[in-house]
Amino acid sequence: MIIEYIKLFFTEAVKLFFDMAPYIMLGIGIAGVLHVILSKNFVAKHIGGNNISSVFKAALFGVPLPLCSCGVVPTAVYLKNSGASKASVSSFLISTPQTGVDSIAATWGMLGPLFAIFKALAALIIGMAGGIAEFILNRKERAISKDEDEKPEATTSTVSQYPGLWGKIKEIFNYAVFELLNDIVINFIIGLAIAAAISIAIPDNFFASSFLSNPIISMLIMVAIGIPMYICSTSSIPIAVALIAKGVSPGAAYVFLVAGPATNAASLAIISKALGKKATVRYLVTIIAGSLIFGFVMDIIYGRLGISPFGAAMVHNHEDAASNPFLFAVSIIFLGLLILLLGRRIRGRAGAKSDDCNCDNGQCRTKGTEEKRMTKIRIEGMSCSHCTASVEKALSTVSGINQIDVNLNGKYAMIDGDFKLEEAEAAIAGAGYEVVESSPR
Repeated sequence: MIIEYIKLFFTEAVKLFFDMAPYIMLGIGIAGVLHVILSKNFVAKHIGGNNISSVFKAALFGVPLPLCSCGVVPTAVYLKNSGASKASVSSFLISTPQTGVDSIAATWGMLGPLFAIFKALAALIIGMAGGIAEFILNRKERAISKDEDEKPEATTSTVSQYPGLWGKIKEIFNYAVFELLNDIVINFIIGLAIAAAISIAIPDNFFASSFLSNPIISMLIMVAIGIPMYICSTSSIPIAVALIAKGVSPGAAYVFLVAGPATNAASLAIISKALGKKATVRYLVTIIAGSLIFGFVMDIIYGRLGISPFGAAMVHNHEDAASNPFLFAVSIIFLGLLILLLGRRIRGRAGAKSDDCNCDNGQCRTKGTEEKRMTKIRIEGMSCSHCTASVEKALSTVSGINQIDVNLNGKYAMIDGDFKLEEAEAAIAGAGYEVVESSPR
């Protein structure tokens, strides 16, 4: 009996994997291009004003950007440090983690175009609503901004690590694979496992025949589950698919897809510190209210149109993904990338445990270079590969630094060269992170 359940579990997980893999590959590719085009400075320049136009632009920029609740927070702090208003930052914070090009592509493939388009438009509207509410309620900030005639500019500059056309291609690949995909790899596997477990453990239409068929109850439960947990917008999709298959309404599944990626306990603490408690409460209320309102709207739309919540895509995916040679090849490449990234994570954790750095009186020496002493900076707010890359890029702009090693697990950066420590600390702060402690040479 147990063996049969294990076989069913892996069969369902493999089906879901082949359904999602081609769309995620497409999504992260587009995300890599957007990363090169839409730099932090470019976004900061366009949302720097304290007006409704900046709020709209912040939400508009946020929808396609593939940042989950962990990666969007330091980016939002950077925007605030660059002069963006609380209203614009709130709009960006609300719209960005709900979706992204990778999530839109995967949603399109798993749940159909209607669900994907609705989700993106709702993220834009909820983001704008939150920003406008912050703009209206935060009158004190608006009064101060009237005395400022110049639009604030970003405090740091973005320097491309890879110049030229080939360099841009390399930058796209590095971001798509080693930042974006690396950030979601664990959550993607967990999401597949949860979805497969739901598929084999819960009878079909279980939720439709229980008290959870009440849309208000099911949506409130999804809010309660989604708010404190961390799961990115792409990794939550297979769970939503499995829930719908068991009788959860499209609207309730949508609420989960918003509440889960948009918030988590850790990000709320950082947002509160950056924007204040009142702004954080308004941010949270906007997400909860917006997800519930649009959840009801989605149920009405699907009910009136009388269409399946899975859309047309799910009718053929199980067959096409495995039988189509191109889609099968893309899925195998995606599997290879996941294995590569998991191997890197395992080696990274093993390296961290082996204590690569020997420290004496706040000064550190790396293995194999006992005579070379490096400066160690402890950093608060790093939680993903995007964070690591952001800190590395920020430090690379500091004159005199010739060696940078950012350790995500240890939450610190090791730097060496002829540089000024205060400039290094300012670069980290400008990227949206907090320097906890510095150990100068």
